[in-house]
Amino acid sequence: MEDTKLHSLIEWGKQNGIQLPDGVEFIHVKNKGFCCMTTKEISNPIVNVPSNLIISKRYLDEVFPNYNENDSNSFLKVLVARMRYAGDDDEAIKKISEKFEPYIKALPSVVDSPLVWNPTEFKLLDSTNIGNSIREKLNIVFKEWFDTIQKVEGIDKTKILSQLSYHETIEELDYEEIYEKLILPIETSSDILWYSFPAFLWSHLIFTSRAFPEYIVNKTCKQNSVILLPVLDLLNHDYDSVVEWSSDNGDFQYKNMNTIPANTELTNNYGRKGNEELLSGYGFVIENNIYDSVALKIKLQDTLITKILKEEPMLQLPTISNYTWFAFDYSNGNESNNKEIANDLSEYKDGVLFFINKHTDASLNPLLNLFSYLSIHKGETWQDLRPQLEGLQNLRNALEHKVINMKDIEPSHSKYAIKTYRQYCSEIYKTSQLEILKSSISELKHIEKSWISESKNKLLTMKKVMKSDNKFIDDEIANLFPGKNQEEVVIESSFDFFVLWIISKLQNNSFIEKHKWIDEILKIEQCLPITEDARDFFSIILSNTPNVKLENVNIAMNFVESHSFTRISSDETMIVNNN
Repeated sequence: MEDTKLHSLIEWGKQNGIQLPDGVEFIHVKNKGFCCMTTKEISNPIVNVPSNLIISKRYLDEVFPNYNENDSNSFLKVLVARMRYAGDDDEAIKKISEKFEPYIKALPSVVDSPLVWNPTEFKLLDSTNIGNSIREKLNIVFKEWFDTIQKVEGIDKTKILSQLSYHETIEELDYEEIYEKLILPIETSSDILWYSFPAFLWSHLIFTSRAFPEYIVNKTCKQNSVILLPVLDLLNHDYDSVVEWSSDNGDFQYKNMNTIPANTELTNNYGRKGNEELLSGYGFVIENNIYDSVALKIKLQDTLITKILKEEPMLQLPTISNYTWFAFDYSNGNESNNKEIANDLSEYKDGVLFFINKHTDASLNPLLNLFSYLSIHKGETWQDLRPQLEGLQNLRNALEHKVINMKDIEPSHSKYAIKTYRQYCSEIYKTSQLEILKSSISELKHIEKSWISESKNKLLTMKKVMKSDNKFIDDEIANLFPGKNQEEVVIESSFDFFVLWIISKLQNNSFIEKHKWIDEILKIEQCLPITEDARDFFSIILSNTPNVKLENVNIAMNFVESHSFTRISSDETMIVNNN
């Protein structure tokens, strides 16, 4: 059946002006779909799709004459759904449907995007970026369908009232109910109403997995306008392919810049896409994908984003446009446009987006710099040692939590079977995500070790105090715990140790020479409001100690909190001298 559809599509394409290179043939491969294979060596093969076979908004005027230009992509999805599912008597759509019938019939009935996975398969993606975002993405597609259908004239909405009724409740609905009512019909029913949500979702995934940018053939179109290119969209993705997309008189031309050996797949290049984007939009993954990455969104307040953009030119707050790369881009002509985008706060409404990649060491740097900035205290800059070390701990902690949460899920017994290919995709995706996170954590450990080694003269540890301040160890600490000998004194953490040490130094005015810099800072920080933490520390640890002032406890705690960081690996607090 698939071979018959493929043969009909290729013959139709050739008869209608699609130019294919000599020495290629199309075959159907299980779990991969259609492939274009060479039968001989070919240098710089070209595929040309004539303008009259490009599915674009030019056909919308004939079927939806009152559509708005801003809705062209959404109406294109409705148009393709109508060609797929409608047995239409309308002359305009009938003419278009008949023209593209071999192409529409050859389109896959299901794209394996997680947007259509059943509840058991969906559980395979628990605690991953895709698993955490799939409901939101489905809601966005539903809203796009709902808004578009309101503008389609001449349809009987009573036939889709049950689907329309989910508009107010879809965010609260159980996923199984959403799947049963809105997704399952794509896989189980051939009798789908062309303007229903299942038809729109199918068409949406056809566009996410096959569409090309219209501006290749139409320089005056909106930047996000898309088109479908029959036959050319059969070429699969290979990030090693060097290709050129161009246009001549409205035709779309693909040119492979390599010499392709015989018995080799002729491929396209969709751009530097990681498995998260490939699985979400295209329904497949690539093993050992060198462009695979983990997306991290950092939520920041608008006022803080504005402050960083205006005052911190060395800090990067990337948007999705900073990561967008196409196989046909040969220039860097978007710099000024990106700057304008970066200053549009709407670009950050869902968070600041970072991608980390284990093959690119520098991918961690912008994230580490931001975490350092978020860790600064009064009087510091993010380039100072203390906020950098604290920022590193906070970033590492965030990554380690993602690793812990991304544990293997054993799906419970369910009426929904797991498709083998979808299980494979989830395993490749999750394995790679974990590898990237663990590689990044390892790199942060290496950076931390290097920074601490290079800055050991600026770091004060509990061990150093115990070695250098004999007066505190021999006499002063005992005065903080009257009636107890040294064996009975238990200090639970190095943080508490430093607080007690500074309290004692303040009480006795006994800083040794090498620690005088702390005394100088403390003199500036005398008048501070008493915090609840200081009150708690005083009442729990020092309430029975005579002559200890709450003010000194407050000063000591404030100093340690403001001038130290705590290592995740050992829970060791170190005081940092930024000067």
